[in-house]
Amino acid sequence: MFASMMEIILAAMTVGAASVYTRNKQTMLSVLFILLFASFAYLGFLLSSYHIIYLEELHWTVDVVRFLIALTVGAAAVFSFLPFHGYFHSQSKQLWLAVSVFYLFVGWHAGHWFGSWYMFTGLIIMFIIFYVAGNICQGMVQIKLKQKQMASYIPFIILLLFSILLLL
Repeated sequence: MFASMMEIILAAMTVGAASVYTRNKQTMLSVLFILLFASFAYLGFLLSSYHIIYLEELHWTVDVVRFLIALTVGAAAVFSFLPFHGYFHSQSKQLWLAVSVFYLFVGWHAGHWFGSWYMFTGLIIMFIIFYVAGNICQGMVQIKLKQKQMASYIPFIILLLFSILLLL
């Protein structure tokens, strides 16, 4: 349950932090990510609530899949980052796909613990809060580390370190 909550928090903060680097259309991008999370997480909720994909004995496979998805999201972010356009632009189709699959996994994993519609609505509200928090925190980091190129990759490094920590 703790891992599911942390996945939602880190998914929101990572995408919120990465959206800082998209200079134009911040409001449209925020609404798009909230709708993307709601739709793919709900699909993951449905998959877990009807036990279509359910791993009862093999708990370690969830951690391995989480690590592989976090690695894919990080690699797609590295390859799609353009300094002037940021992470989310018209040519970053791989990153959009990776984030969508990550949201599906987060919804599927959280669906094992939170099966009701009210909890799902609460998770969407929590996603919105931590999306804004990630956006604000990365904005402050960007101001402090303005000349450092690696500052833009910090959210994805944190996501990868969390998934490695859960593998141990």
